[in-house]
Amino acid sequence: MRKLAQENAFPGQETSSARSFQIFQAASIKDSAWVAPLRGILLENYKRVHNAIAEGDKKTLTSLTMQEYAKSASRRLRKLHPAGSSATYKWRLVSQPSPVRVVSIRAVEGYFSLQPIRVGNPLYVNVLARFETIQSLTSRGVASTVEPKRIVEYLLFEKRMWYDTPWVIKEQLYMDR
Repeated sequence: MRKLAQENAFPGQETSSARSFQIFQAASIKDSAWVAPLRGILLENYKRVHNAIAEGDKKTLTSLTMQEYAKSASRRLRKLHPAGSSATYKWRLVSQPSPVRVVSIRAVEGYFSLQPIRVGNPLYVNVLARFETIQSLTSRGVASTVEPKRIVEYLLFEKRMWYDTPWVIKEQLYMDR
């Protein structure tokens, strides 16, 4: 949090000083928290990824996922949309029993080029976020419809802050119960 504050790198947030108690509030769900706009961005990308899977949109899926999560999401997309299938799906976020929660933020300097940075800052950032949602998947063209279901997911987002690219989902983590 301190490194992000020093670089004034919180999306949609101006940080006047890295010497603030806000650096200890990564998990805050308050609207005034430095991570509040970031939580909104992560939720929007979460929705876009799930809609892309349901609609069979490989281009969007490729732009918002990487590594292990990209493989997993591609498998789900192929399962829903096998070759020759005429079924269409609609994913919907019914509600959020609790807001998106940032569990952890890790930032390190990752830009080592001799060229000056043209966009952003030199930080490489990973954010672990918890999503608790009630979502549904409706299908047309086949007999089944999935009823709304409560899902809790922990997703690792990544961003190289020196590129003008979206936050991408890198991995899904599973918590032991």
